[in-house]
Amino acid sequence: MLAQIRQNPYQKWLLYALIAFIIFLFLTPLTLYNSWGIWLTIFEALFCGFFVFMTTAKLNNFYELLNFQDDESKGTNYAIIPVCVVFVLIFIFSNFFNYRINEAIEKYGIMTKATIVDGESKTSRSLRRSKETNELQVEFTTKKGEKCSYKTSVSKEIFSSVSKGLEVEIKYVPDSPEIFKLMVGNENVEKFKGISNRDLEFSDLEMMINQSSQEIKQYLDSLSAGWEETKENELLVFTNKLKKEMVAVKQLGEIVVQCKFANVPNPSIPKDKVISVSSENIRNADYTVLKVTTFELQNMTIRHSFGVNQKTNAIECFLVCSKKQ
Repeated sequence: MLAQIRQNPYQKWLLYALIAFIIFLFLTPLTLYNSWGIWLTIFEALFCGFFVFMTTAKLNNFYELLNFQDDESKGTNYAIIPVCVVFVLIFIFSNFFNYRINEAIEKYGIMTKATIVDGESKTSRSLRRSKETNELQVEFTTKKGEKCSYKTSVSKEIFSSVSKGLEVEIKYVPDSPEIFKLMVGNENVEKFKGISNRDLEFSDLEMMINQSSQEIKQYLDSLSAGWEETKENELLVFTNKLKKEMVAVKQLGEIVVQCKFANVPNPSIPKDKVISVSSENIRNADYTVLKVTTFELQNMTIRHSFGVNQKTNAIECFLVCSKKQ
């Protein structure tokens, strides 16, 4: 390599590009990337790409660059190769920095509660396409008692699932609390909490109907993130505002459930487990319309209630599941 550089001095720039690449890749502070994002990767890629250009253009020093003129003897690759290198390096830097951040959060991260204090969604349009960016501002207190407020870019899935004032879990790096991940959205929950973050299903009702209140809470936490426990009218209620799900324990062997499949339960309940189905309209002071469909199963009874709440004027659907003795 050194012999080649002595023979062709312009090849030294390729060595400089390689050194810069290694330094940027492993020594760039994560806090810097966390603040500047893609712009930092573009700068670093252009920096390395400049040295690649000096090599492909066969320039021995900066003086030759100032007097550079397009020369057919240099071929056409002296400009094409550096441009390709820049795009490849942007991809490599972005992915590797994200990997380093995720690794730091996994190894050293601490779980805590944070509050969504604000959010903003912007759409920038160009002639060919439009780009949507979603940003949330969160506040939390570190283990050391330091109060922090940071903005973070999130996916459309996460942005649409939260609201102002909502309390969520985050995992942050103690030495750099500005580096954190919201425990919201399937990807983050699966990666950092090791759970599937799925919606409630019929099989979950079969499990919870035989569990105590404490076991139900543990079971729900193993399915998805965001469950909170409260007491309402002597009922123990588990609510997941992120999933828009609720499980209330009336007594051992009887639970009330609100979830997606509770809206139209028929397709979700296995037909081979249903003994009979009956429906009736019930008069109720709290509801304008209240239709109750009862599913008799081998091991439990499920009553699906569909009604319009007179106070909120909203449609409500829920399941009351009772274990058969």
